[in-house]
Amino acid sequence: MSELPMDLRQLETVRGAFEILKYLDDQPDNAADGDSIMDDLDLSSRGFDKAKRRLVTRGYIQMRSDYSLELTPKGSESAAILKEYGDGDAGDDDTIERQLVIVLPRNLVVGHTSSLQIGIEPSDEFNEDASVIVRVETSYADLGEFNEMATLSSNALVLDTTITPQNYDHARIKVEVYILSAGGDDLKACGGMYVDVLVLATGDTGENIAYGGVLSFEQ
Repeated sequence: MSELPMDLRQLETVRGAFEILKYLDDQPDNAADGDSIMDDLDLSSRGFDKAKRRLVTRGYIQMRSDYSLELTPKGSESAAILKEYGDGDAGDDDTIERQLVIVLPRNLVVGHTSSLQIGIEPSDEFNEDASVIVRVETSYADLGEFNEMATLSSNALVLDTTITPQNYDHARIKVEVYILSAGGDDLKACGGMYVDVLVLATGDTGENIAYGGVLSFEQ
């Protein structure tokens, strides 16, 4: 499936995602209820929920007023691409998705140090503790003391630090998460995200804002 567009290749780790797109494309009005999708595609409730969440988040499907799911224009276009390239369903049922969150004030102020939190949501599906590296890079801002090594369990992980913007009109915070192999000699990327924040010369930082992304872990 190397010829697929990048956005579709990013769905290959989600079992059932490609099948759902093609299934909805074959339905009247390009829509169906969740029970019919699970039954006809033989998807578990867990697998269906995971695929649905990713497809909704990425803008491929949406929920109608009757709680059925329908393709968006982007989803219809993607389903046609998948059919053109043949059977492209992939994924690993052992892949666990967890949300990555960056929390900081709505605005940063030059010369003012603000709190910065990096969090990973809890997951009951995460059965074993794992050593992770959470790398944080900033552009046009100085990062406070930060220990990038952490142990990730089924509970939420929250890492605290600070950020002080330089005299530019914005600052960028980039977070990448890696899982360390059992032997400690190999890193595997789990995902990441970045946010750009407005920097003010003076004024109020405003309330804290949370920005979210998705991480994928193999268990």
